[in-house]
Amino acid sequence: MSRNLIIQRCRPWIAALAIGLATPCAALAEWLPSGAYLTAREAERRNDFSAAAHGYLEAMRGDASNPFLIDGALAALVGAGKFERAVAVARLVSRSPGKSRTVDIVLVADHLRNARHEAATGLLGSRTLIGAGPDGLLKGWALFGAGQRVEAAAMFESVARIEGFAAPARFSAALAAAAAGDLAAADSALSSFEADFGASRRSILARVQVLSGLGRNATARALLDDVVSPSADAEIAALRARLDAGEMIPFDIARTAADGAAEAFLMLAADAQGDNRRALDFVRIGQFLRPDHADATLLAAQMLLALGQSDLAIATFEAIPAGSPARFAARLGRVEVLSRGGRTKRALVELASLARAEPGNLAVHVATGDLLRRELRFAEAAVAYGRAIELIATPEPGHWPLFYSRAIAHERAMAWADAEPDFRKALELSPDQPQVLSDLGQSFLKMGVNLDEALALIESAAAQRPEDGHIVQSLALGLFVLGRYDEAVAPMEQAADLLPVDPIVTDHLGDVYWAVGNRREARIQWRRALSFAPEPHEVDRIRRKLDLGLDAVLAEEGAPPLRTGDAALRKSSGRTVSLR
Repeated sequence: MSRNLIIQRCRPWIAALAIGLATPCAALAEWLPSGAYLTAREAERRNDFSAAAHGYLEAMRGDASNPFLIDGALAALVGAGKFERAVAVARLVSRSPGKSRTVDIVLVADHLRNARHEAATGLLGSRTLIGAGPDGLLKGWALFGAGQRVEAAAMFESVARIEGFAAPARFSAALAAAAAGDLAAADSALSSFEADFGASRRSILARVQVLSGLGRNATARALLDDVVSPSADAEIAALRARLDAGEMIPFDIARTAADGAAEAFLMLAADAQGDNRRALDFVRIGQFLRPDHADATLLAAQMLLALGQSDLAIATFEAIPAGSPARFAARLGRVEVLSRGGRTKRALVELASLARAEPGNLAVHVATGDLLRRELRFAEAAVAYGRAIELIATPEPGHWPLFYSRAIAHERAMAWADAEPDFRKALELSPDQPQVLSDLGQSFLKMGVNLDEALALIESAAAQRPEDGHIVQSLALGLFVLGRYDEAVAPMEQAADLLPVDPIVTDHLGDVYWAVGNRREARIQWRRALSFAPEPHEVDRIRRKLDLGLDAVLAEEGAPPLRTGDAALRKSSGRTVSLR
């Protein structure tokens, strides 16, 4: 079989909307060189982009015009962040027959970055490259860069009508208005954007710059206070200080067409985070279009971490220069990589170094507390959270998670006297937080105190999150502890439906069935709980219940017996209980 015929037969397998390489058909796999190509494919499967790029480029030595090898090489180079190399390869093969769309995607990004707007527009008009939405965003910014602002606005308006692309298109239109100097129109567009899609970090920064350019620093400061956490990063803190000093903040979110396209692709990356590989493609394009975009670099590192590329994620975090406001966030990102990789001691050393360098930075103490809590070092975690809380002069609503985190650490460390005030402070700062309500109620149940309040708290949480199996289980347990066994059946069954393979929920469902007199179904649920791999100490307890029954186990443990009033120890009034 000839190579051209093989490629023709495999053509359907390479139709893709993003940069990713589709799986080649069997005929192509037989024809391609086995060594370098198979090495590249295996590396690609592992998301090892550098090794995949090396393999594909080696395979291209035998056939530099093979579109499958070209696609694979370019996709891997982009994933590895080696965009300059990708551009060089794309230029070399741009005149080859059967040129892939991946080549044109790389060249369009290169044209935009280097202000060759007409060339970018030409490639974008020749055929669909990524998809109607992404192509339209790129074309809109290319038209803007070429001075065709009316046409650019029309393009963004057209893209906004494509399902799923309204947000990046309208954000692009707002940024284009600001970049063209029409700050009033930009402010109106950004306000409308945030009303329809919610505020993002980049939209807030853009609007703050626009408002400052309009001489409205007080309004910009109020916007930051309303929507940005008081413990936000150093860049936000510096921005607040500049606004307070009366400084006019220049608009630099989108200085050029390349900058604007980078912002659009960052939004696409955020929307594609369910598909980490596609998200990485988008964010890497954004990085190339604007190399100094710290948020793009941080997001790329997070995507790499999600794809299992810890070393490349660390290298990407370290690409943030020392003088950047994002450097601290990058160092915290490096700590996260180390922690996820099981290098906890190294992560804690780095956090200690950060704390010494910036003792007044709340985020480093929070990160330390989070890491210690994951390591089950609850007392130490509470101390770390306490250091963060000490830095807060006047707690604000946005600080509730910090008090909640310390409450959990205290509770797990069996320091209930310290936990309860933090739970209550979290609710004082932000009433009706479902998780806080539920956890405080559960803590009361465990302590055997304030039982009526505990049930009321959990009922409030369950009303807000009826699909949260853990909260619904807590509601059932509250009713159970109060001896309202019949009432506990329905929510515990609901929790078991929401968490069908959770050993604890299934075990508790057995307890509830036992309490209402359905002993046979109780034993069925306890046996099911054993099949879901509970903790060793739970295994022993469940087996004792199977052998002796719940009443005997409670007696052995010195726990209060089941109540024997009107609601307990009776058959379930003819209820038909389904086996789960």
